[in-house]
Amino acid sequence: MKRSHLNLLIAFLTLSTFAITGLAATNKPVWELAQPLKPVPGAPKYSDVTARSLTLRPANAKDTNDTFRMAQEFHLTRLDWCYGVDRTYAQRAKELKLSIGSALSANLPDAKGKRDTGRVTDKEGKLRTYKWMADGIWAGCPTAPEFRAAWLYHATNAVNAGADFIQQDDPHMSTRTTSLCYCSHCTAAFTKYQAQHGTNATYEKFQEDAVLTFHKEMHQQLDKFAGRHVPFSHNSIIGFTSKLDWTAPAFDFVNAEIEGKHVHPMELAKIAAVRRSSGVPMVFQYRETSVTANRRALAAIYANGMTMMLPWDVYMPDNAPRYFIAKEDIADLSAFIRANANYLDGYEHALATGPGLTAYSNLLKLEGGTVNTFAYLRAQPDKADAPVVIHLVEWADKGKPCKLLLHKSALGGDRKFTARIRLPLPYDAGAHTKAQTTGIFTTLIQETNLPITTNGDWLTIEVPAVNPWGILVLKPE
Repeated sequence: MKRSHLNLLIAFLTLSTFAITGLAATNKPVWELAQPLKPVPGAPKYSDVTARSLTLRPANAKDTNDTFRMAQEFHLTRLDWCYGVDRTYAQRAKELKLSIGSALSANLPDAKGKRDTGRVTDKEGKLRTYKWMADGIWAGCPTAPEFRAAWLYHATNAVNAGADFIQQDDPHMSTRTTSLCYCSHCTAAFTKYQAQHGTNATYEKFQEDAVLTFHKEMHQQLDKFAGRHVPFSHNSIIGFTSKLDWTAPAFDFVNAEIEGKHVHPMELAKIAAVRRSSGVPMVFQYRETSVTANRRALAAIYANGMTMMLPWDVYMPDNAPRYFIAKEDIADLSAFIRANANYLDGYEHALATGPGLTAYSNLLKLEGGTVNTFAYLRAQPDKADAPVVIHLVEWADKGKPCKLLLHKSALGGDRKFTARIRLPLPYDAGAHTKAQTTGIFTTLIQETNLPITTNGDWLTIEVPAVNPWGILVLKPE
């Protein structure tokens, strides 16, 4: 079921600055601060591990990349945003207990392979596409019956193949091509649009509404064909603007690209606030080739209650080669996610602290360390007896030990807790192969008891260095 986000976005825009930088005072314990979010069909759970395979690999005898080998070495639970999903592809994924997500572009060929019918056309009658696409890969027009038929042809093929959900790339369609569409279908539709909305209605707004209508109507047709709701994610620009855009109401969740400063915890805090206020799950593909940057981005995105696709088969701008990270550079963290499923699923944001994140600093503090350490306290809503978890994310190149201070009131007063820090173990190929085979991932982490000292109304825990991620578990006695 699709959701409208307008009222939630208004609330977010009003409160977002305060939520990130304001000093909030509250007597509520963390299990009351953590607000429940409804599960969204098709969206990843907090403990899911996913990656993208643009097309099934190896593509040829010289291709050293292998989609399903990667899925096992990286401990995936799902594959997202995959083109060319046929029955064989989907069946192999199911054999490996993977959910499989197909993908549709906004420039799909028709059933005969043609790309020049039902396409975006400028005022001079020339076919148009996106500035990042080559001529000949013409973008589809949202009002053209020919492109609607082409889209439905590929979508029904994906469902028949066994896709669990579908990603829509370039959902903005004709509104982001090098010209708005002025084909005969659009000009005729605009006449009717002005008759309904007044002669002051703009062509730009008409095109946006036409795109939204396209997605909603095509999803309805696909659901009818499938006999079920087919969940749809969509690429969007939230990874660069920290805001849901106008296409969001037509989709179930976001699966978007992100890069640069936008993965910094200060920017992620804004995106995470949108995730919570709108209820829309967020998945990101980070366009970056630095191993260090990818590792800390993965940690920060998960700590904020969102998902990052592992950096394998990543689209890079400016025609740069696609990026494929090595298993030894990331699998320790993907295994860490799998090993901590019980401390990820069901947990929601309550408190956060770190450089620039001062909301609730009267309840949660960090002292010492690198001054680039961030802490995210997550709790199970309305469950006072459940463990509380604190994600520690290090944004410096190398972490240092620090002190974590938590006000007693955040834990309901003078209650007793035990503390254990969970950290990923260094990568070991044999150990990872065994864990993947047995499904037991706790062998790939280390867990250490930490003493808790009391100083007035504050609990203090000496926390070891994390590089870049650790999860502190506080269990009530």
